[in-house]
Amino acid sequence: MRGAGLTILSGAAVLTIQIVATVVLARLLAPKDFGVVAMVTTFSFLLINFGLNGFTEAVVQCESISHQLASTLFWINLGCGALLTVGFAASGSLLAWFYKDPLVRPVAAGISLTIFLTSASVMHLALLKRAMRFSEISGNDIRARVISVAVSIALGVAGWAYWSLVAGAVVLTLSQAIGAWILCPWLPGLPRRVEGLGRSLRFALHTYGSFTVNYASRNTDNLLVGWRFSAQSLGFYKKAYDLFALSASQLVASISVVVVGALSRVKRDMVQYRRYLLAATTVMAFIGMGVGDPARRM
Repeated sequence: MRGAGLTILSGAAVLTIQIVATVVLARLLAPKDFGVVAMVTTFSFLLINFGLNGFTEAVVQCESISHQLASTLFWINLGCGALLTVGFAASGSLLAWFYKDPLVRPVAAGISLTIFLTSASVMHLALLKRAMRFSEISGNDIRARVISVAVSIALGVAGWAYWSLVAGAVVLTLSQAIGAWILCPWLPGLPRRVEGLGRSLRFALHTYGSFTVNYASRNTDNLLVGWRFSAQSLGFYKKAYDLFALSASQLVASISVVVVGALSRVKRDMVQYRRYLLAATTVMAFIGMGVGDPARRM
């Protein structure tokens, strides 16, 4: 319960930071700057979540995890992150052709760094979540976002246009990675084939596959708006949608990892499992109705 409360408060703080950042940056940058970056992040976010949605749940839900298994998963995830980073950077020309906007190519090269930086911290954050150190995770996330917003605003004032958003995204993932390594000073060993590796990989791929289907259904509109119209139109559309839908998505994202960690510990006790699941669903529905009704009236 403490973990859920802390993550919800952290989510509210992150939401406030993002709203303030949007208001300030909207005064400094053109809508096209937001649109060009959104064209790229529509694809890059899917690759960034390769480890975040999959390996994290695989580590959290394990009844026990050895140093060898965690180390092997770390190197597999890092290797995949490096390959995806190089591949995405190389696909910049293809994305520029698809959107018919030459600015997309350099932005893709810059944003690609976020894929590798995220993969470098996935295992450490997963171990922190497994240990239910949610207050430290929340603090790390808030600090990283404050630093990221400060960098974006400073560069926006300096006239860096869309590069201020790219720099902010890179600084965000870098700050989160540094903080994760400081909070969890775990050093991986050499990769090796160990018991439970295949099961963990299958679980991770299944989870990521489910995430991919959900992500595609929620982001196809961004792709089509950017492709059919322009970066400026996508900039308006993306920011309006984010302000509308961010509160609900932030609530679910904040509490989901707490729920996974708690339910994983009682998955063999179905009575307690159902009790925890019902309690979590009730709290989320209660808060969701409170947030959703004013939004509907507006």
